[in-house]
Amino acid sequence: MAAKGTEANAESYEPTVSGDGRFIAFTSMAGNISATEKGVSNNNVYLRDMQADTTILISVDPNTKKGGGGSNPSISYDGNRIAFYSHTATLVSDDNNGLWDIFLWEKNKAPLKRISLTADGKERNQGNESSDRIVAPAISGNGQFIAYTTTASNMVPGDNNNSQDVFVYDINANTTTIASNSSDGKPGNADSPIAQGEKIAISYDGKWVAFSTNASNLGVPASNIVMHNMATGENKVVSSVVGSGVGRPSMSYSGGYVVFGIGGKLDSRFPSSGIFANYTGVGPCLSCPQ
Repeated sequence: MAAKGTEANAESYEPTVSGDGRFIAFTSMAGNISATEKGVSNNNVYLRDMQADTTILISVDPNTKKGGGGSNPSISYDGNRIAFYSHTATLVSDDNNGLWDIFLWEKNKAPLKRISLTADGKERNQGNESSDRIVAPAISGNGQFIAYTTTASNMVPGDNNNSQDVFVYDINANTTTIASNSSDGKPGNADSPIAQGEKIAISYDGKWVAFSTNASNLGVPASNIVMHNMATGENKVVSSVVGSGVGRPSMSYSGGYVVFGIGGKLDSRFPSSGIFANYTGVGPCLSCPQ
């Protein structure tokens, strides 16, 4: 919806809603969403307050105060933090790598913060890929952790697998940790997630991260979903399907349930593609026999 209550003049998409339903972050190409965005036609991230009936620009260029570009937002439970990605070099003052990066917006704090930096605070590289890839970020419900992926090879020491990996940034501790590791601490030997359009899921407290992987050393067959415990390093099998692509996981509050899609035949009971839910053994089972 535009600033004066009229319809937006271009498409809006990728909505993500806060826990109480008050706040909705979304991406839009419209040039009339906010008063400062007249005529702007690039993707930008906005935050709609359903209670106050207001919409504000999130992906703001600090120099022009206009939209700097951004997409794929993820919002915390209380709506006070939003993670998104952007290829724009002007959202922060020291962005010189020319790559996609992950940014953090915090309510009542300015400016935006770039969080896709190496463990020692340097800019990430492109890694061993012909094209720069990054997957939409996922922020934990409590707003402390942001999971994302990158092809960079300099995010953490010892990342020499030449593959896309999943990382988790701790906002409070200002640390970055790899999540696409085997249970014995070795990086996955192939891409995680399996494709650019994939999703990552993270539990409310940031303890569990679920993602698809092509790696053969994370405990699941290729093109399946694994769930990694950020505290212990344990990997849990979420799916173990052979011959059908599995992806785009979504996780319940505690990580007890993971919902995902299967792109082909599962078995004789499920001869076509569909959406499936798996109880992971974390927390109570709502559908198990009593």
